[in-house]
Amino acid sequence: MKRWFGILLCWCCAVQAEHVPTFAQPPAPVYPRAMRLVGLEGAVRIGYQVDSRDGSVSHVTVKHSDHALFSASAEAAIAKVRFEPWTVAAGEPLKTDVVQSLLFRMDEQSMAMTLDAQAALPQLQCKLFSYYLATYRQIRSHQPLWQMDSVATSIGLLARTSPASPTLLQFKQAQQAFEAALPSIERRCAGQPDLMFIDAWPQQLRDLALKQL
Repeated sequence: MKRWFGILLCWCCAVQAEHVPTFAQPPAPVYPRAMRLVGLEGAVRIGYQVDSRDGSVSHVTVKHSDHALFSASAEAAIAKVRFEPWTVAAGEPLKTDVVQSLLFRMDEQSMAMTLDAQAALPQLQCKLFSYYLATYRQIRSHQPLWQMDSVATSIGLLARTSPASPTLLQFKQAQQAFEAALPSIERRCAGQPDLMFIDAWPQQLRDLALKQL
């Protein structure tokens, strides 16, 4: 299931030349899937150079980011950006330094979809979770387990205190708590495949999750 989640593009500054480059091919960042499932929003401040001769981009550098997944998405998008070439005035450099902010935001419909996914967690059985987990480890062994769909959704549920997007601190605390519990959850699900996934959680986490639903 794919849909567009809002990504806002804001100029911070353009220096070394009076000319502000014009997009020929604007950035199209992809909202990281795990961040969507968690419901986390964020921002990336990214710098790069634009060559006036062909509008190409180089020296892409993340100056600030709320999360590494947002950084990776922003860097990949900016690397594909192209600008309209322009003629520089005498004495001006051929390349212009640009700093730009990319804001990852979810609209109301997108957030509702995330909340619906979280609300469906009590219907997930352990045997299905165990299958998803084995498949994830087989085909996505290079990615951390917290980015697995059902785990990211669980973390998002634990991070919730309202229908709004959780804060970065709430996300980190929920991630730490669920990752610590994940080995015991995995063992319990393996031993009791007909148990509901959420019932395999430690009591404290289960109570917190059910309180949010």
